[in-house]
Amino acid sequence: MASSRFLQGGLVKYDGIKWTAYTPENSDLPTNSVKGIAIDRSDNVWLALSDYVTQAYLVKISNGKWKVYDEKDFGFKPYYFGSIQCDRKNRLWVSLDYSLSSTWVSPPPHFFIFDGKIISQLSCGDNMRISSPRSGITIDYKDYVWCYGLGSTSGVWIGTQWMQLNQADFGGSSVWVIKEAPNRKLWFGTENGIYIK
Repeated sequence: MASSRFLQGGLVKYDGIKWTAYTPENSDLPTNSVKGIAIDRSDNVWLALSDYVTQAYLVKISNGKWKVYDEKDFGFKPYYFGSIQCDRKNRLWVSLDYSLSSTWVSPPPHFFIFDGKIISQLSCGDNMRISSPRSGITIDYKDYVWCYGLGSTSGVWIGTQWMQLNQADFGGSSVWVIKEAPNRKLWFGTENGIYIK
């Protein structure tokens, strides 16, 4: 779990008996603020970290070994990290958070895919309000990537195709969270209630 704030704290692990806290002082954690945690199908732990704008890191923890990725590995400077999820191919999907920007809209890219070597940048359009403190990603059993954020921009990536959801399907409300149930139904949480697909 993340237990951090600006320049304090870091990552905490609980193994059922004891708690272990990782910070930049006692580990390879490059900074304190953990924005997202994902675990892939090989039990590798992925972290997204951002303390400052345009200072963003991904960390992979595999069998006790830490690998830190930064702008040199990405090929660009991500503005700020939002949430992360792993798909069935063990690729990491990362949302970019522009909520600290003074602009009303979020410039591309809005997301990227990272497999540890190659980055694929994805955009939902030229300028869309997709990233915010409430933005996130849910990957369903078909490997469809459902994205949600502040405003009307929510949608799904199917392969490489972006399809924006119609806000009217949710009573004109913004989608704030999407989760998949064990029966594979998708639950859409909005400011107006719950919708099930």
